[in-house]
Amino acid sequence: MAKLSTSNVGPHDNIIINGDFDIWQRGISFAAAATSIFTADRFEHKKSSDAVVTLTRDTDVPTQAESDHLSNYSHKLDVTTADATIAAGQFQSMAYQIEGYDFAPLQGKYGTFSFWVKSTKTGIFCLSMWCSGADNSYVAEYTVNASDTWEKKTITVNFNGADTGTWDYTNGRGLEIRWVVACGSTYHGTADTWQASQKLATSNQVNGLDNTANNFSLAQVKLELGTVATPLEPRPFAEELAMCQRYYEKSYDHGKYPGYTDYEGMDYTASNGTSYLHTIPWAVFKRAIPTIVTYSPQGGAAGYAYAFNVAADIAVTSTTPGERSMYVIINSTTDGHKYGVHYTVDAEL
Repeated sequence: MAKLSTSNVGPHDNIIINGDFDIWQRGISFAAAATSIFTADRFEHKKSSDAVVTLTRDTDVPTQAESDHLSNYSHKLDVTTADATIAAGQFQSMAYQIEGYDFAPLQGKYGTFSFWVKSTKTGIFCLSMWCSGADNSYVAEYTVNASDTWEKKTITVNFNGADTGTWDYTNGRGLEIRWVVACGSTYHGTADTWQASQKLATSNQVNGLDNTANNFSLAQVKLELGTVATPLEPRPFAEELAMCQRYYEKSYDHGKYPGYTDYEGMDYTASNGTSYLHTIPWAVFKRAIPTIVTYSPQGGAAGYAYAFNVAADIAVTSTTPGERSMYVIINSTTDGHKYGVHYTVDAEL
């Protein structure tokens, strides 16, 4: 059975899920990306700026010779509309949230981040993190030395200082992490210390949004116990996918995305009497009760199923989700209608 949690992490185990960016269940390109959308599984776009960016899965990666690991993909942020002046309350970042169960082994100990970064803009960038209540945060600086060149960065954090504020050690947000591309003065803090407020960067953070030529890419992201960064040790793909599915699952085939016109993988059954009531199990138990979106497999309309007998979309009456499964109700006017439905299941932090 796939290991669905990293709660029993030891030295060299990667607490970050999908840190090699192999899994993109929602799509591989996000133009004019809005804030709070998920791109690569477990990675979220967080912004409040005038810039417009496109987020993509990219095949430009550190070489195996330099990183001692073969990666397929990186996560790329491409600036398409610049923001030359970052206002006080503005910011741009890539985010990752660690579930409380998985953060708990780090509390009171040292943890080490390692990741590869490639940025058009050189200078000081910041990695920040904070607790579930956003009332205790930590900012670390790192330097991009050469433009458009893959560089490995290592940051060690003493989580022994993370003993104030509001923390979650169960299935809520244990730790939120941000790779900051730009940040205004409202969110400036002091480097290398825990502070009782939500801070994203220091005043040294460069503006990575000031030119449409700017790109910012991440690869091979890892967080492990201890003070020594070790090479990325990949988990089997099926195991990594199952860990992602604790937070998000879809009925579509892996390379097809929500709303795609597709009959493969859909749930298919006949109505009994004049209603369709059917239980659909999840691949893995979810972190919490999820949010469900259903889709017609013919045309991809959200909130619908497809009635094959009459070749038409019919609205889904209701869905009742649980951590293990859901049941779907469609009110039918004809006994024996055959229905197909796709769905997404979201239990993200």
